[in-house]
Amino acid sequence: MAFNTLYISNNRLFPTQFLATSFGIVNLISHLVTVGAPMVAEIKDPLPFLIFLSNAVAAIISSLFLREISEKFRSSE
Repeated sequence: MAFNTLYISNNRLFPTQFLATSFGIVNLISHLVTVGAPMVAEIKDPLPFLIFLSNAVAAIISSLFLREISEKFRSSE
């Protein structure tokens, strides 16, 4: 469901020229983070929860800066 949301909203956030690049960058970052997940899971509590919490807060704060592209840029494609 999260991928479907990203797939639909990505068209509204980036011009067509940058769609493939934005998918590639997000995919690379997600794979790098996924590699570290088993190591974080083995750490003593409460550190894994604090890492999760910091990631969630970073995602919330960074999503506040997202803006839709204007119609001017859409119509020029």
